[in-house]
Amino acid sequence: MDRTKDARARANRFSPLMPAVFLMAAMLLGAAGWWGLSSRGPAHPLAAQATAGPAEDPLDVAAALGDAFAAVAERARPAVVTITSERVVSSRSFHSDQMPEFFQRFFGPRRGTPREHRQWGLGSGFIVSADGRILTANHVVAEAENILVRLSDGRQLDAEIIGTDPKTDVAVIQVESDEPLPYLELGDSDAMRVGEWVLALGTPFGERLRETVTAGIISAKGRSRIGLTDYEDFIQTDAAINRGNSGGPLVNLHCEVVGINTAIASRTGGYQGVGFAVPIGLARSVMQSILDEGHVVRGWLGIYIGDLTDALRAAFDTDIRYGALVQQVVEDGPADKAGIKDGDIIVAIDSKRVEDVDDLRMRVAQTRPGTKISVSVLRDGKARSLEVVLEELESDEAPLAGAIDDVFEDLGFDVAFLNDEWRDRLELDPGLEGVVVTDVRNGSVAAQEGLRLGDVIVEAGRKPVMSVADVREQTARLEKGDVLLLTVITRDARRFVALRIPE
Repeated sequence: MDRTKDARARANRFSPLMPAVFLMAAMLLGAAGWWGLSSRGPAHPLAAQATAGPAEDPLDVAAALGDAFAAVAERARPAVVTITSERVVSSRSFHSDQMPEFFQRFFGPRRGTPREHRQWGLGSGFIVSADGRILTANHVVAEAENILVRLSDGRQLDAEIIGTDPKTDVAVIQVESDEPLPYLELGDSDAMRVGEWVLALGTPFGERLRETVTAGIISAKGRSRIGLTDYEDFIQTDAAINRGNSGGPLVNLHCEVVGINTAIASRTGGYQGVGFAVPIGLARSVMQSILDEGHVVRGWLGIYIGDLTDALRAAFDTDIRYGALVQQVVEDGPADKAGIKDGDIIVAIDSKRVEDVDDLRMRVAQTRPGTKISVSVLRDGKARSLEVVLEELESDEAPLAGAIDDVFEDLGFDVAFLNDEWRDRLELDPGLEGVVVTDVRNGSVAAQEGLRLGDVIVEAGRKPVMSVADVREQTARLEKGDVLLLTVITRDARRFVALRIPE
Protein backbone atom coordinates (compact mmCIF):
# COMPACT_ATOMS: atom_id res chain seq x y z
CA MET A 1 0.00 0.00 0.00
CA ASP A 2 2.81 2.37 0.95
CA ARG A 3 4.65 1.53 -2.27
CA THR A 4 1.54 2.39 -4.30
CA LYS A 5 1.22 5.74 -2.53
CA ASP A 6 4.89 6.46 -3.12
CA ALA A 7 4.56 5.65 -6.80
CA ARG A 8 1.51 7.90 -7.13
CA ALA A 9 3.30 10.68 -5.29
CA ARG A 10 6.27 10.44 -7.64
CA ALA A 11 3.95 10.45 -10.65
CA ASN A 12 2.16 13.53 -9.34
CA ARG A 13 5.47 15.35 -8.87
CA PHE A 14 6.47 14.82 -12.50
CA SER A 15 3.05 15.06 -14.14
CA PRO A 16 3.16 18.91 -14.49
CA LEU A 17 6.36 18.53 -16.50
CA MET A 18 5.08 15.91 -18.92
CA PRO A 19 3.21 18.27 -21.32
CA ALA A 20 6.35 20.35 -21.72
CA VAL A 21 8.49 17.24 -22.22
CA PHE A 22 6.19 15.85 -24.89
CA LEU A 23 5.88 19.27 -26.57
CA MET A 24 9.65 19.58 -26.78
CA ALA A 25 9.89 16.00 -28.03
CA ALA A 26 7.34 16.71 -30.75
CA MET A 27 9.24 19.85 -31.80
CA LEU A 28 12.54 17.96 -31.97
CA LEU A 29 10.96 15.12 -33.92
CA GLY A 30 9.35 17.60 -36.29
CA ALA A 31 12.66 19.34 -36.92
CA ALA A 32 14.49 16.10 -37.56
CA GLY A 33 11.74 14.56 -39.66
CA TRP A 34 11.20 17.74 -41.67
CA TRP A 35 14.89 17.75 -42.56
CA GLY A 36 14.87 14.14 -43.64
CA LEU A 37 11.61 14.17 -45.60
CA SER A 38 11.76 17.62 -47.20
CA SER A 39 11.67 17.77 -50.97
CA ARG A 40 14.44 20.41 -50.91
CA GLY A 41 17.10 17.72 -51.18
CA PRO A 42 17.77 14.01 -50.77
CA ALA A 43 17.60 12.80 -47.20
CA HIS A 44 20.87 11.67 -45.64
CA PRO A 45 20.89 7.96 -44.72
CA LEU A 46 21.45 8.81 -41.08
CA ALA A 47 18.44 11.11 -41.09
CA ALA A 48 16.34 8.46 -42.84
CA GLN A 49 17.23 5.94 -40.16
CA ALA A 50 16.57 8.46 -37.40
CA THR A 51 13.09 9.32 -38.65
CA ALA A 52 11.91 5.89 -39.81
CA GLY A 53 8.81 5.32 -37.71
CA PRO A 54 7.30 7.10 -34.71
CA ALA A 55 9.55 7.73 -31.73
CA GLU A 56 7.71 6.97 -28.52
CA ASP A 57 10.62 7.64 -26.18
CA PRO A 58 11.78 11.27 -25.86
CA LEU A 59 15.34 9.98 -25.75
CA ASP A 60 14.83 8.50 -29.21
CA VAL A 61 13.64 11.89 -30.44
CA ALA A 62 16.73 13.61 -29.01
CA ALA A 63 18.91 10.97 -30.65
CA ALA A 64 17.15 11.61 -33.97
CA LEU A 65 17.98 15.30 -33.80
CA GLY A 66 21.55 14.45 -32.88
CA ASP A 67 21.74 12.21 -35.94
CA ALA A 68 20.45 15.07 -38.08
CA PHE A 69 23.16 17.40 -36.73
CA ALA A 70 25.81 14.76 -37.36
CA ALA A 71 24.55 14.19 -40.91
CA VAL A 72 24.68 17.90 -41.72
CA ALA A 73 28.15 18.28 -40.23
CA GLU A 74 29.39 15.19 -42.10
CA ARG A 75 28.13 16.52 -45.40
CA ALA A 76 29.28 20.14 -44.87
CA ARG A 77 32.78 19.73 -43.43
CA PRO A 78 34.59 18.73 -46.66
CA ALA A 79 33.71 22.14 -48.15
CA VAL A 80 34.92 24.17 -45.14
CA VAL A 81 38.47 25.49 -45.42
CA THR A 82 41.12 27.15 -43.29
CA ILE A 83 42.40 30.49 -44.60
CA THR A 84 45.81 31.82 -43.58
CA SER A 85 46.58 35.35 -44.69
CA GLU A 86 49.90 37.21 -44.64
CA ARG A 87 50.08 41.00 -44.61
CA VAL A 88 52.76 43.62 -44.05
CA VAL A 89 52.13 45.97 -41.11
CA SER A 90 54.00 49.22 -40.46
CA SER A 91 54.76 50.39 -36.94
CA ARG A 92 57.15 52.70 -35.13
CA SER A 93 59.64 51.45 -32.57
CA PHE A 94 59.06 54.33 -30.14
CA HIS A 95 57.82 57.91 -29.90
CA SER A 96 59.54 60.93 -28.39
CA ASP A 97 57.04 61.25 -25.57
CA GLN A 98 57.84 57.65 -24.62
CA MET A 99 61.53 58.51 -24.05
CA PRO A 100 62.68 59.43 -20.55
CA GLU A 101 63.23 63.17 -20.13
CA PHE A 102 66.96 62.61 -19.57
CA PHE A 103 67.39 61.10 -23.07
CA GLN A 104 65.17 63.72 -24.69
CA ARG A 105 67.57 66.46 -23.51
CA PHE A 106 70.37 64.77 -25.44
CA PHE A 107 68.57 63.43 -28.48
CA GLY A 108 65.72 65.94 -28.77
CA PRO A 109 62.15 65.13 -29.69
CA ARG A 110 62.00 62.52 -32.39
CA ARG A 111 59.63 59.98 -33.80
CA GLY A 112 60.36 56.32 -33.88
CA THR A 113 61.68 54.86 -37.11
CA PRO A 114 58.94 53.17 -39.14
CA ARG A 115 59.39 49.43 -39.21
CA GLU A 116 57.61 46.80 -41.22
CA HIS A 117 56.80 43.34 -40.00
CA ARG A 118 54.72 40.50 -41.30
CA GLN A 119 51.46 39.56 -39.64
CA TRP A 120 49.55 36.32 -40.12
CA GLY A 121 45.83 35.93 -39.70
CA LEU A 122 43.71 32.81 -39.41
CA GLY A 123 40.09 32.43 -40.47
CA SER A 124 37.62 30.19 -42.21
CA GLY A 125 35.81 30.01 -45.53
CA PHE A 126 33.72 27.63 -47.60
CA ILE A 127 33.80 26.43 -51.19
CA VAL A 128 30.75 27.41 -53.26
CA SER A 129 31.64 25.91 -56.66
CA ALA A 130 33.48 22.82 -57.89
CA ASP A 131 36.08 24.99 -59.65
CA GLY A 132 37.35 26.41 -56.35
CA ARG A 133 35.42 29.62 -55.68
CA ILE A 134 35.36 30.43 -51.96
CA LEU A 135 33.29 32.81 -49.87
CA THR A 136 34.70 34.26 -46.66
CA ALA A 137 34.62 37.39 -44.52
CA ASN A 138 36.44 40.41 -45.87
CA HIS A 139 38.34 41.00 -42.62
CA VAL A 140 39.89 37.54 -42.94
CA VAL A 141 41.74 38.49 -46.16
CA ALA A 142 41.79 42.31 -46.03
CA GLU A 143 45.09 43.81 -47.25
CA ALA A 144 46.63 40.34 -47.49
CA GLU A 145 49.65 39.88 -49.76
CA ASN A 146 49.54 36.10 -49.65
CA ILE A 147 46.62 33.78 -48.92
CA LEU A 148 46.93 30.05 -48.26
CA VAL A 149 43.89 27.77 -48.19
CA ARG A 150 43.99 24.40 -46.46
CA LEU A 151 41.34 21.93 -47.62
CA SER A 152 39.69 19.34 -45.41
CA ASP A 153 41.88 16.60 -46.94
CA GLY A 154 45.04 18.43 -45.86
CA ARG A 155 46.02 19.91 -49.22
CA GLN A 156 47.30 23.49 -49.22
CA LEU A 157 46.55 25.75 -52.18
CA ASP A 158 47.45 29.34 -52.95
CA ALA A 159 44.42 31.60 -53.29
CA GLU A 160 43.76 34.75 -55.28
CA ILE A 161 41.40 37.51 -54.24
CA ILE A 162 38.65 37.93 -56.84
CA GLY A 163 36.96 40.82 -55.04
CA THR A 164 36.15 42.21 -51.61
CA ASP A 165 33.44 44.40 -50.12
CA PRO A 166 34.36 45.92 -46.75
CA LYS A 167 30.94 47.56 -46.55
CA THR A 168 29.28 44.17 -46.02
CA ASP A 169 32.37 42.21 -44.86
CA VAL A 170 32.19 39.77 -47.77
CA ALA A 171 35.10 38.53 -49.88
CA VAL A 172 35.42 36.15 -52.82
CA ILE A 173 38.66 34.23 -53.36
CA GLN A 174 39.69 31.48 -55.80
CA VAL A 175 41.88 28.39 -55.67
CA GLU A 176 42.91 26.15 -58.56
CA SER A 177 42.60 22.37 -58.32
CA ASP A 178 43.18 19.55 -60.78
CA GLU A 179 39.96 17.89 -59.71
CA PRO A 180 36.47 19.13 -58.77
CA LEU A 181 36.19 20.25 -55.16
CA PRO A 182 33.34 19.57 -52.72
CA TYR A 183 31.13 22.60 -52.30
CA LEU A 184 28.08 23.81 -50.39
CA GLU A 185 24.76 24.88 -51.83
CA LEU A 186 23.54 28.39 -51.00
CA GLY A 187 20.14 28.51 -49.32
CA ASP A 188 17.46 31.17 -48.85
CA SER A 189 18.29 33.31 -45.84
CA ASP A 190 15.07 35.31 -46.28
CA ALA A 191 13.02 32.15 -45.76
CA MET A 192 14.71 31.27 -42.47
CA ARG A 193 12.61 31.87 -39.39
CA VAL A 194 13.55 32.89 -35.89
CA GLY A 195 13.80 29.70 -33.85
CA GLU A 196 15.11 27.44 -36.64
CA TRP A 197 18.14 25.28 -35.97
CA VAL A 198 21.48 26.23 -37.54
CA LEU A 199 25.04 24.95 -37.32
CA ALA A 200 28.13 27.18 -37.38
CA LEU A 201 31.18 25.53 -38.92
CA GLY A 202 34.77 26.70 -39.02
CA THR A 203 38.42 25.88 -38.57
CA PRO A 204 39.46 28.27 -35.84
CA PHE A 205 42.29 26.68 -33.90
CA GLY A 206 45.02 25.96 -36.42
CA GLU A 207 46.41 22.61 -37.46
CA ARG A 208 46.04 20.66 -34.24
CA LEU A 209 42.41 21.58 -33.51
CA ARG A 210 41.14 22.41 -36.94
CA GLU A 211 37.43 21.73 -37.28
CA THR A 212 34.54 22.84 -35.07
CA VAL A 213 30.78 22.51 -35.34
CA THR A 214 28.41 24.30 -32.97
CA ALA A 215 24.62 24.21 -32.95
CA GLY A 216 22.02 26.77 -32.01
CA ILE A 217 18.99 28.59 -33.31
CA ILE A 218 18.40 31.81 -35.20
CA SER A 219 17.55 34.20 -32.39
CA ALA A 220 16.86 37.29 -34.54
CA LYS A 221 17.02 38.60 -38.11
CA GLY A 222 17.68 41.99 -39.63
CA ARG A 223 20.07 43.13 -36.91
CA SER A 224 21.63 46.50 -37.74
CA ARG A 225 23.52 49.34 -36.03
CA ILE A 226 25.92 46.82 -34.54
CA GLY A 227 28.88 48.88 -35.75
CA LEU A 228 30.60 46.11 -37.71
CA THR A 229 29.97 47.20 -41.31
CA ASP A 230 28.38 50.04 -43.29
CA TYR A 231 25.51 47.88 -44.56
CA GLU A 232 24.17 45.66 -41.80
CA ASP A 233 21.35 43.13 -41.97
CA PHE A 234 22.77 40.42 -39.76
CA ILE A 235 21.35 37.07 -38.76
CA GLN A 236 21.71 36.70 -35.00
CA THR A 237 22.36 33.25 -33.58
CA ASP A 238 23.18 31.64 -30.27
CA ALA A 239 25.36 29.04 -32.00
CA ALA A 240 28.83 29.59 -30.57
CA ILE A 241 31.19 31.31 -33.02
CA ASN A 242 34.70 30.53 -31.86
CA ARG A 243 37.65 32.76 -32.62
CA GLY A 244 38.78 31.99 -36.14
CA ASN A 245 35.30 30.93 -37.24
CA SER A 246 34.91 34.21 -39.11
CA GLY A 247 34.19 33.49 -42.76
CA GLY A 248 32.84 30.02 -42.09
CA PRO A 249 29.32 28.93 -43.07
CA LEU A 250 26.15 29.06 -41.03
CA VAL A 251 24.04 26.18 -42.39
CA ASN A 252 20.47 25.03 -41.93
CA LEU A 253 19.29 21.45 -41.48
CA HIS A 254 19.17 20.98 -45.25
CA CYS A 255 22.96 21.54 -45.29
CA GLU A 256 22.43 24.83 -47.16
CA VAL A 257 24.44 27.94 -46.31
CA VAL A 258 22.24 30.69 -44.90
CA GLY A 259 24.97 33.01 -43.61
CA ILE A 260 28.66 33.84 -43.32
CA ASN A 261 29.89 33.85 -39.72
CA THR A 262 31.19 37.34 -38.99
CA ALA A 263 31.54 38.18 -35.30
CA ILE A 264 30.38 37.49 -31.78
CA ALA A 265 29.39 40.06 -29.20
CA SER A 266 30.89 38.76 -25.97
CA ARG A 267 31.58 40.33 -22.59
CA THR A 268 34.23 37.73 -21.82
CA GLY A 269 36.06 37.79 -25.16
CA GLY A 270 35.27 34.09 -25.62
CA TYR A 271 32.59 32.29 -27.58
CA GLN A 272 29.88 33.01 -24.99
CA GLY A 273 27.67 35.71 -26.43
CA VAL A 274 25.56 36.61 -29.44
CA GLY A 275 26.83 35.63 -32.88
CA PHE A 276 26.22 37.53 -36.11
CA ALA A 277 26.28 36.25 -39.68
CA VAL A 278 25.92 38.04 -43.03
CA PRO A 279 22.75 36.69 -44.70
CA ILE A 280 23.67 34.56 -47.69
CA GLY A 281 21.15 36.46 -49.83
CA LEU A 282 23.20 39.63 -49.34
CA ALA A 283 26.49 37.76 -49.78
CA ARG A 284 25.24 36.11 -52.97
CA SER A 285 24.33 39.48 -54.52
CA VAL A 286 27.73 40.92 -53.55
CA MET A 287 29.54 37.91 -55.04
CA GLN A 288 27.51 38.05 -58.26
CA SER A 289 28.21 41.76 -58.64
CA ILE A 290 31.93 41.15 -58.16
CA LEU A 291 31.91 38.36 -60.75
CA ASP A 292 29.83 40.31 -63.28
CA GLU A 293 31.16 43.85 -62.84
CA GLY A 294 34.52 43.42 -61.15
CA HIS A 295 33.26 45.46 -58.18
CA VAL A 296 30.13 45.85 -56.10
CA VAL A 297 27.44 47.91 -57.84
CA ARG A 298 24.85 49.61 -55.63
CA GLY A 299 21.82 51.72 -56.32
CA TRP A 300 21.74 55.39 -55.31
CA LEU A 301 18.65 57.42 -54.49
CA GLY A 302 20.37 60.74 -53.81
CA ILE A 303 19.02 61.69 -50.40
CA TYR A 304 20.18 62.10 -46.82
CA ILE A 305 17.85 60.35 -44.41
CA GLY A 306 17.06 60.10 -40.72
CA ASP A 307 14.81 58.10 -38.44
CA LEU A 308 11.50 59.49 -37.23
CA THR A 309 11.90 60.28 -33.54
CA ASP A 310 8.93 61.09 -31.31
CA ALA A 311 9.87 64.76 -31.49
CA LEU A 312 9.99 64.69 -35.28
CA ARG A 313 6.61 62.95 -35.43
CA ALA A 314 5.16 65.72 -33.32
CA ALA A 315 6.80 68.37 -35.48
CA PHE A 316 5.45 66.83 -38.68
CA ASP A 317 2.07 66.13 -37.05
CA THR A 318 2.10 62.41 -37.78
CA ASP A 319 1.82 59.30 -35.64
CA ILE A 320 3.33 56.95 -38.20
CA ARG A 321 5.68 54.46 -36.53
CA TYR A 322 7.71 53.43 -39.57
CA GLY A 323 9.40 55.05 -42.57
CA ALA A 324 12.42 57.32 -43.06
CA LEU A 325 12.56 61.12 -43.10
CA VAL A 326 14.21 62.84 -46.06
CA GLN A 327 16.65 65.26 -44.44
CA GLN A 328 18.13 66.60 -47.66
CA VAL A 329 17.75 65.91 -51.37
CA VAL A 330 20.97 65.93 -53.40
CA GLU A 331 20.70 68.45 -56.20
CA ASP A 332 20.24 66.83 -59.63
CA GLY A 333 20.22 63.38 -58.02
CA PRO A 334 17.64 60.68 -58.80
CA ALA A 335 15.29 61.77 -56.00
CA ASP A 336 15.54 65.43 -56.99
CA LYS A 337 14.70 64.61 -60.60
CA ALA A 338 11.66 62.62 -59.46
CA GLY A 339 10.29 65.41 -57.28
CA ILE A 340 11.12 64.10 -53.79
CA LYS A 341 11.54 67.01 -51.35
CA ASP A 342 13.14 67.76 -47.99
CA GLY A 343 10.71 66.77 -45.24
CA ASP A 344 9.06 63.94 -47.19
CA ILE A 345 8.56 60.75 -45.21
CA ILE A 346 9.32 57.67 -47.33
CA VAL A 347 6.89 54.96 -46.25
CA ALA A 348 7.14 52.36 -49.03
CA ILE A 349 9.14 51.25 -52.06
CA ASP A 350 7.30 49.32 -54.75
CA SER A 351 4.35 49.00 -52.37
CA LYS A 352 6.46 47.29 -49.68
CA ARG A 353 6.63 49.15 -46.39
CA VAL A 354 9.88 50.87 -45.38
CA GLU A 355 10.53 50.11 -41.73
CA ASP A 356 13.36 52.56 -40.99
CA VAL A 357 16.56 54.16 -42.28
CA ASP A 358 18.48 50.87 -42.36
CA ASP A 359 15.73 49.09 -44.25
CA LEU A 360 15.62 51.85 -46.87
CA ARG A 361 19.40 51.94 -47.34
CA MET A 362 19.70 48.17 -47.74
CA ARG A 363 16.88 47.94 -50.25
CA VAL A 364 18.15 50.81 -52.37
CA ALA A 365 21.74 49.53 -52.24
CA GLN A 366 20.72 46.06 -53.41
CA THR A 367 18.73 47.41 -56.37
CA ARG A 368 20.66 47.72 -59.61
CA PRO A 369 21.27 51.19 -61.06
CA GLY A 370 18.86 52.01 -63.86
CA THR A 371 15.96 50.31 -62.10
CA LYS A 372 12.74 52.33 -61.87
CA ILE A 373 11.15 52.13 -58.44
CA SER A 374 7.92 53.53 -57.03
CA VAL A 375 8.54 55.60 -53.90
CA SER A 376 5.55 56.32 -51.65
CA VAL A 377 5.92 59.40 -49.46
CA LEU A 378 3.90 61.44 -46.99
CA ARG A 379 4.11 65.19 -47.63
CA ASP A 380 2.16 67.57 -45.41
CA GLY A 381 0.05 64.61 -44.31
CA LYS A 382 -0.89 63.58 -47.85
CA ALA A 383 0.25 60.41 -49.61
CA ARG A 384 2.10 60.69 -52.93
CA SER A 385 3.69 58.15 -55.26
CA LEU A 386 6.75 59.11 -57.30
CA GLU A 387 8.72 57.16 -59.91
CA VAL A 388 12.50 57.23 -59.40
CA VAL A 389 15.20 55.79 -61.66
CA LEU A 390 18.13 54.78 -59.46
CA GLU A 391 21.68 55.70 -60.38
CA GLU A 392 24.94 54.04 -59.35
CA LEU A 393 26.35 54.91 -55.96
CA GLU A 394 29.73 56.57 -56.37
CA SER A 395 30.26 57.36 -52.71
CA ASP A 396 28.29 56.44 -49.62
CA GLU A 397 25.14 58.19 -48.61
CA ALA A 398 25.62 59.15 -45.00
CA PRO A 399 22.38 58.72 -43.07
CA LEU A 400 21.95 61.71 -40.82
CA ALA A 401 20.62 60.96 -37.39
CA GLY A 402 20.43 62.98 -34.24
CA ALA A 403 18.96 66.34 -33.47
CA ILE A 404 19.75 69.90 -32.45
CA ASP A 405 18.13 72.21 -29.91
CA ASP A 406 16.92 75.73 -29.19
CA VAL A 407 18.98 78.69 -27.98
CA PHE A 408 17.54 78.91 -24.51
CA GLU A 409 20.00 78.59 -21.66
CA ASP A 410 18.21 75.59 -20.16
CA LEU A 411 18.77 73.68 -23.42
CA GLY A 412 22.51 74.06 -23.07
CA PHE A 413 23.86 75.84 -26.15
CA ASP A 414 24.55 79.28 -27.61
CA VAL A 415 24.46 80.73 -31.12
CA ALA A 416 25.94 83.72 -32.89
CA PHE A 417 25.38 85.53 -36.16
CA LEU A 418 27.07 83.78 -39.08
CA ASN A 419 29.49 86.47 -40.24
CA ASP A 420 32.36 86.29 -42.71
CA GLU A 421 34.80 85.37 -39.96
CA TRP A 422 32.78 82.28 -39.09
CA ARG A 423 32.30 81.42 -42.75
CA ASP A 424 36.06 81.53 -43.32
CA ARG A 425 36.80 79.56 -40.19
CA LEU A 426 34.29 76.83 -41.06
CA GLU A 427 35.00 77.00 -44.82
CA LEU A 428 31.34 77.66 -45.60
CA ASP A 429 29.67 78.95 -48.73
CA PRO A 430 29.99 82.78 -48.70
CA GLY A 431 26.29 83.07 -49.50
CA LEU A 432 25.10 80.89 -46.61
CA GLU A 433 22.88 82.75 -44.13
CA GLY A 434 21.93 81.71 -40.61
CA VAL A 435 23.31 81.41 -37.09
CA VAL A 436 26.24 79.31 -35.94
CA VAL A 437 26.38 77.17 -32.80
CA THR A 438 29.19 78.52 -30.62
CA ASP A 439 28.88 76.45 -27.43
CA VAL A 440 27.32 73.16 -26.30
CA ARG A 441 27.30 72.31 -22.59
CA ASN A 442 28.24 68.78 -21.55
CA GLY A 443 25.25 66.74 -20.41
CA SER A 444 22.74 69.24 -21.76
CA VAL A 445 19.77 68.44 -23.97
CA ALA A 446 21.73 69.90 -26.87
CA ALA A 447 24.67 67.58 -26.23
CA GLN A 448 22.42 64.56 -25.81
CA GLU A 449 20.69 65.30 -29.10
CA GLY A 450 23.96 65.56 -31.04
CA LEU A 451 24.45 69.30 -31.47
CA ARG A 452 28.03 70.19 -32.39
CA LEU A 453 30.11 73.33 -32.47
CA GLY A 454 30.02 74.87 -35.93
CA ASP A 455 26.55 73.61 -36.86
CA VAL A 456 24.60 76.27 -38.76
CA ILE A 457 20.86 76.80 -38.19
CA VAL A 458 19.23 78.03 -41.40
CA GLU A 459 15.55 77.51 -40.57
CA ALA A 460 13.44 77.51 -37.40
CA GLY A 461 9.81 76.45 -37.55
CA ARG A 462 10.23 76.02 -41.33
CA LYS A 463 11.00 79.77 -41.61
CA PRO A 464 14.37 81.17 -42.78
CA VAL A 465 16.80 82.27 -40.08
CA MET A 466 18.92 85.34 -40.82
CA SER A 467 19.88 86.30 -37.27
CA VAL A 468 19.79 85.23 -33.63
CA ALA A 469 16.62 87.31 -33.24
CA ASP A 470 14.87 85.15 -35.85
CA VAL A 471 15.55 82.03 -33.78
CA ARG A 472 14.39 83.68 -30.58
CA GLU A 473 11.23 84.88 -32.32
CA GLN A 474 10.31 81.30 -33.16
CA THR A 475 11.15 79.95 -29.71
CA ALA A 476 9.25 82.76 -28.02
CA ARG A 477 6.01 81.30 -29.39
CA LEU A 478 6.61 77.92 -27.83
CA GLU A 479 5.66 76.62 -24.43
CA LYS A 480 7.39 73.93 -22.41
CA GLY A 481 6.78 70.55 -23.98
CA ASP A 482 6.27 72.00 -27.46
CA VAL A 483 8.43 70.96 -30.40
CA LEU A 484 10.53 73.27 -32.57
CA LEU A 485 11.64 72.03 -35.97
CA LEU A 486 15.05 73.29 -37.08
CA THR A 487 16.95 72.91 -40.32
CA VAL A 488 20.69 72.58 -39.76
CA ILE A 489 23.75 72.51 -42.02
CA THR A 490 26.54 70.19 -40.86
CA ARG A 491 29.58 69.99 -43.13
CA ASP A 492 27.50 70.97 -46.16
CA ALA A 493 24.88 68.32 -45.31
CA ARG A 494 21.36 69.51 -44.57
CA ARG A 495 19.21 67.86 -41.91
CA PHE A 496 15.98 68.33 -40.01
CA VAL A 497 16.12 68.44 -36.23
CA ALA A 498 13.17 68.33 -33.85
CA LEU A 499 13.51 69.95 -30.44
CA ARG A 500 11.14 69.41 -27.55
CA ILE A 501 11.32 72.24 -25.00
CA PRO A 502 11.95 70.68 -21.53
CA GLU A 503 9.08 70.89 -19.10
